[in-house]
Amino acid sequence: MSRRDSTEHAMRRLRRAAPVTDERLAGPWQASSARQVMLEAIDDEAGATAVRRHRGRRRGALLLAAALTLAALGGTAVASGLFHPNPRDTAAVVNQGQATEGPLHAPGWRIELNAERVQCFYDGGGRAETTASAGPLDAELRVEDLVGACAKGGRVEAGGAKLCALPAGPLRRNPKPVVLGFDGACDRYGLSDAEPFVEVDAERLMADINLRRQVEVAILAVDPKLDGQCHPKSEIVRLVKQRLATTGLRLEIRIAGTDWPCWYVEGVQWDDNAVIVGEVSGGRLGRPAEVQPGG
Repeated sequence: MSRRDSTEHAMRRLRRAAPVTDERLAGPWQASSARQVMLEAIDDEAGATAVRRHRGRRRGALLLAAALTLAALGGTAVASGLFHPNPRDTAAVVNQGQATEGPLHAPGWRIELNAERVQCFYDGGGRAETTASAGPLDAELRVEDLVGACAKGGRVEAGGAKLCALPAGPLRRNPKPVVLGFDGACDRYGLSDAEPFVEVDAERLMADINLRRQVEVAILAVDPKLDGQCHPKSEIVRLVKQRLATTGLRLEIRIAGTDWPCWYVEGVQWDDNAVIVGEVSGGRLGRPAEVQPGG
């Protein structure tokens, strides 16, 4: 049985054994009934495996399926430290960033992921949005990383910062982290009266963010943009569909462009759960800039 087949089998098994509901996702991960059912399913599978060398592979498939099943059903209850991006994917995305944007940034810069966006809310009502991308791409994002990113743009009280969130809803498909630069009740503040912040379980929110980061890396990594060849839209869409099929997440593929022959993976928009496939612009393969009137 291939790794993909075993993962799909595990996902079907977990859906039958542990149907996930909002109620099961309401509590912290470490205390959740969903966690207990998953661990029991994993233990049962490992115990039924006669050949020891297969246990780690099957356990990994079940853990992956468990998290992706929960994410696909509208919530993530994944233990911290469970997921890590494929090293080859990470290296590919880092190389893409350095080749296309690296010269524009200071040494040590790496590509910034949409899943790493964070809202910063400062005492007095000032706010900003930034990216918590200072750490390695293959390292888990922590609450301290979000706070540190916001501290670069305004005053954050030492030890007083608090993690809140903008909840999923009509304006965004996934919760977005918010750092209050002071100690206060989340629901007293917001972007507007219609968009209040909410209290969060920090472990659950960070697990959700890290899952999206790792899926985003996997999607970006399939882009063959560094081979110097022109790739048609149909090829890029096919590559993205193949990779999405391995994640278990339902993301829309959105086309940004018209009839140019060369295309690439532009990025992932988590507010819309969409992968953007766009025309190459600039360089030898890109659509030339429009000539301005009188130019």
